[in-house]
Amino acid sequence: MIQNDMLYKPSFEYIKKERFTGSYQGLRYSLQKKVNDDENNKGEVILACAWPEPLCFEKTDELLKHFMEFDFSKEGLNEAWDWLSNKQEEICNQAK
Repeated sequence: MIQNDMLYKPSFEYIKKERFTGSYQGLRYSLQKKVNDDENNKGEVILACAWPEPLCFEKTDELLKHFMEFDFSKEGLNEAWDWLSNKQEEICNQAK
């Protein structure tokens, strides 16, 4: 499980400006700000993506990528981190 106190957890201030990527025990992931322009869903969100190692995002089959959107807030970042932790367990269990 990805721990909240690990050094590579990004701050909300970082997510406001840059895409964050990382990997942990079989899981690759990214967190980034996304601006929705859809009439029914306008505003900023945190877009989280998780996929199995070993390939980078661009080389991984789209069917293996898992996406989820979260509120663009510190709480949303914490929810995204929890979601990634769950995905890490799920993806690693599938690989066994």
